[in-house]
Amino acid sequence: MSGKRRSSNRRRVRGRSHPTSEWIGGLLAPPFFIAEQDEAERVEIAVWLELPSGLIVGEEIVEARASAGAIGRALEAALDHPKAGPRRRPDAIRVAEASLAWEVRTVVGEMIPVSVAPTPEMDKLLESLIEHAAGGLHGRTYLEGGRLRPEAVENLFAAAEVLFRVAPWETAMDSQVLRVDIPALGVDGACVSILGQLGESLGFLVFPSLERYEAFRAVAEGPIPPQGPKDLGTDWLSLGFEDEDDFPRAMQS
Repeated sequence: MSGKRRSSNRRRVRGRSHPTSEWIGGLLAPPFFIAEQDEAERVEIAVWLELPSGLIVGEEIVEARASAGAIGRALEAALDHPKAGPRRRPDAIRVAEASLAWEVRTVVGEMIPVSVAPTPEMDKLLESLIEHAAGGLHGRTYLEGGRLRPEAVENLFAAAEVLFRVAPWETAMDSQVLRVDIPALGVDGACVSILGQLGESLGFLVFPSLERYEAFRAVAEGPIPPQGPKDLGTDWLSLGFEDEDDFPRAMQS
């Protein structure tokens, strides 16, 4: 009996000394700009996080408009030269979208299992990044490091408060779009879709035209591409309302 117990203990120790590792990949979209001389670009960060260690093993910062392929490149670099620790490969890989899985498989093939599943770890990592950036900006987070004028931000919040009190999403559906013309800003035939009738994601989206809105809607309602980057058919401007507690302390009133 004692011999069996020793054998069982050896098996347990052996299991603990070789834990299963998983790399989680995602594109983070921090709410700030990177300044390049007189220009400023919104960026995304392709990140690879290792579990259970919690180490960031790979990352690549790219312009948001050129993020296609960044996840695959960051993974390839992490496999060759991890940001932390020795060279190694995970037992499994997880990403949140099929398009990202396609990028991953172009790098690892069938060598490592790849799953498409929620990645809440990426949300926590982004929250931590925002908190860190907010502290570094000494509370001036809404001004984008001086890129925005205080009066412009004040006017935006004042107008947003009026919109929130009017609450158009209580009667309008996102498919009941509005045409917007603003000659002073060169806006002609823009299309506004109001969000929030279900009580979630309150706000609106502004598309360059009705045709661009319809292209976006066709993509959103269609099947998710099994591979490759997703083309949403247009760009857009959005305004949304969030709970105050979801923001870093430096951004709360």
